[in-house]
Amino acid sequence: MAEDDKKTSHDDLDIVEIDQLHNAVLQMSKSCFEYKKICIGLLGAAIALIVKFSPESNHITNTIFIVPLIIVVSFWLADSTAYYYQVATRYRMNKIREDIALRNNIEEYNIKELKLSIFTSLFNGSMILYFTLIFFFIISWCLLLG
Repeated sequence: MAEDDKKTSHDDLDIVEIDQLHNAVLQMSKSCFEYKKICIGLLGAAIALIVKFSPESNHITNTIFIVPLIIVVSFWLADSTAYYYQVATRYRMNKIREDIALRNNIEEYNIKELKLSIFTSLFNGSMILYFTLIFFFIISWCLLLG
């Protein structure tokens, strides 16, 4: 097999892998959006059940704040994990693109640098819903029971 044919074969295989990884990133992204929707729905149901089955309907207990905080933090961690794997997958895609560019002697191919970190996964713009909910429940808890 000629060297150019090998290069083309490697490029074709890499392009197929990039397409598969891209589809995986899209699925993870959809999952992150679903986490947010499920979190909101579960919060509403949990608060309604806590209020309904509270021993004293006129008395607000710590449970009405603790349970939602546990729910929000749990979904935040799950969403952050999915976000981390999205970035890790994009990182792998960029590495494949670099390999294709090197094989084809493309020197001016700029790939956006990605930082793969747990901190960035936990604290990024897509997590604003969780931060807002945590802030709301903590402030409400302090004001109502403090």
